Amino acid sequence: MLKIACILARNIGIGHLVFLGILITYSATVAWAFCPRWHNHLIAESFGAEEVERVNAYAELQSAKDESANVDQLEFKDPERHSMRPQRTDLTFAQAKTADYLKTWMDAAVTAAKNKRKDEAGRALGRVLHAIQDGKHQWVSCGPDSNGTDSANTCSESPTGCTEEGVGNHGLDLFCFVPRELVRNPLRIPCWSGRIKNFQMHTDMDPTLKQLGDALENGKRKLAEFLSLVPKN
Repeated sequence: MLKIACILARNIGIGHLVFLGILITYSATVAWAFCPRWHNHLIAESFGAEEVERVNAYAELQSAKDESANVDQLEFKDPERHSMRPQRTDLTFAQAKTADYLKTWMDAAVTAAKNKRKDEAGRALGRVLHAIQDGKHQWVSCGPDSNGTDSANTCSESPTGCTEEGVGNHGLDLFCFVPRELVRNPLRIPCWSGRIKNFQMHTDMDPTLKQLGDALENGKRKLAEFLSLVPKN
């Protein structure tokens, strides 16, 4: 089922083309993670998984989707929120930043759920799931100049990317913006182009089935953790 859904989601419909104009407007200030349709697909799949479907009694699915989108659109200067490595930091620091971020928002989701605030709980879980889904980034740096030789490693442009955590870059600039040359050529904006050379940016648009499967399973594990911390209805 997941494989079929992934293939269907890859097709660009009229709605996506209309939305292209909006994306072009803010693409210069977005740090792309999985494309929005993939995040939304994975969040919906996670909420709908039989083993954790009880999450719907505590959190709103649409709120989770909306907040996940906000992380990409409004918080591009915080790489740790996308399981990436801030500039001038080492891998351990980057992973700790992401772990702290996840704990903060998991705690917020639990508190909201205990107080029957489903919208707020959904938004907090949207942040948690977004960062977990972006685990495929493996704490790469934003751009090739972010963290010395680690970020400049050419494995980022190989067909399979970098296998070592913290090595390579996402194809963005030093401050996590989409490079200007992509913005000037709308047909090469991530989520619409299959011609992007950088592995990490390319797989945001066209992820592998393994990346999607891992993201889904990791998301379900986080929702199971959430359910273990809230009272049963």
